[in-house]
Amino acid sequence: FANQIVSKQEVNLLRSIRDQVAIILFTEKSLSKVNPDASSSPFFQSMPAESLSSLSEDEARKFLLTPVNKKNLALPENDVDYVLSITNGFPYLLILAGTALWDMRSSLKILENNNIPLSQVYKDALAGQLYDQFIRSFSIYWEHLEPNEHSAIKELATFSKQKGQKTLDSPGVIDVFPPLKSKGIFKGELAGHISLFSPLFEKYVDTGTSLAKSREIPINNEIALTKIEQDLLNYLQENKGRACTY
Repeated sequence: FANQIVSKQEVNLLRSIRDQVAIILFTEKSLSKVNPDASSSPFFQSMPAESLSSLSEDEARKFLLTPVNKKNLALPENDVDYVLSITNGFPYLLILAGTALWDMRSSLKILENNNIPLSQVYKDALAGQLYDQFIRSFSIYWEHLEPNEHSAIKELATFSKQKGQKTLDSPGVIDVFPPLKSKGIFKGELAGHISLFSPLFEKYVDTGTSLAKSREIPINNEIALTKIEQDLLNYLQENKGRACTY
C-alpha cells in the first residue's frame, strides 16, 4: 500500500481479487479495542469477523482419537470422556491431556487394552499432573479477560463449590455470558445452567489467581543490580500475576 492507511480505492482493488487472495488477521480482542483508530477503516469494515472458539465435542473426540487410531489402538470411552470434560475442546489442552493419558496408560501396561479404563485413583493423579501443565495456559486466558469477566467467573466458581451449577439469576454473569461462551470459558445455555469449562480451571480461579496476585516481589534497595538484573526486575514488577519466562 502507498500509505499506512488503506484508501477506499485500494480497498476496491483488493475486492477485485478477493476470490484469489485471502487476507487473515488474528487478534485476541476485537479490533475496536486493539486499535480504535483502525476500526473505522473501510478495509477492516469490509472484512467478515469470525470468533475462534474451542472444538465441538465431536471435533475434540476426533482430534484426540485420530493419532491413536493411526497406531491401530483405541482408548476406553470412559477415559476419552474424562479428557474431554477437563479440556472442553481447547486444542492445546487436548494435546497435553491426550499425551499425559497415553503416557499413563503406557506406564500401567494397559495401553493396548481398551477394556480397562483408568481407575478414579489414576484419574485424580492425571488431573493433578494436568493442572500443573495447564496452569500457564490458564494464566494466559485470565490475562486477556476484562475485569467484569473476571468478576463473573469468580462468582460462578464460588457458587459452583456450594451448589454445583449456577442458574442465570445474576446480572453480572448474564451480561458476559455471550462473549465468555464464544471464548469457551462458559459451558451451558441461557435457558438452563452454566458452568466453567473445566474443573481444573475452576481450581485455578479459586486458588491460582489469588496466589498470583499475592506474589509481591521484595525489593532490597541496598543491593546494587546490573542493568540486565534491573530490567528483569522492572519487567517482573510490571507483570505481577502473570506467568513469565526468561
